[in-house]
Amino acid sequence: AGTKTNYLLITGDAYPGTPLLSNFTAAQAIDPTADFTLTWGAIANATADDYLSVEIVDCQDEHVLSTSPPGKEDALNGTATNFVIHARTLRPGQQYKLKLFVVHFTTFDTNSYPGAMGVAGYLQETVIPLSTTGTETILHGGQGIVITTGR
Repeated sequence: AGTKTNYLLITGDAYPGTPLLSNFTAAQAIDPTADFTLTWGAIANATADDYLSVEIVDCQDEHVLSTSPPGKEDALNGTATNFVIHARTLRPGQQYKLKLFVVHFTTFDTNSYPGAMGVAGYLQETVIPLSTTGTETILHGGQGIVITTGR
């Protein structure tokens, strides 16, 4: 479609509060065979018009799980205070990193370039370690076959 230019403006100083996990201790011993609900307190200055993201990466920063992006019907907004990690999403005996961030948009533009989303806003992020219980998963013979003990 050729080169297009779009200007996204950011004005003021409208940072939301920093997300703080309420169940940090429990998140250090997640049973990967059961659903686990991450919980955090209400985020100061965050509203239903803001966007909240939950992302989990493994010890090599490989994507494991994330919430829907902004603009999607099931995306979390700034008033959300929990997110369920479904059973068997995480592997036993592993270390993970949780990235929890909230964005207060000053510009949300989906019209300037059809099919593209342009956003500008203020971001607060919290990065927290997560751990699962159980025996570490073993990769067998380098063939990508996952064998899990203790199930």
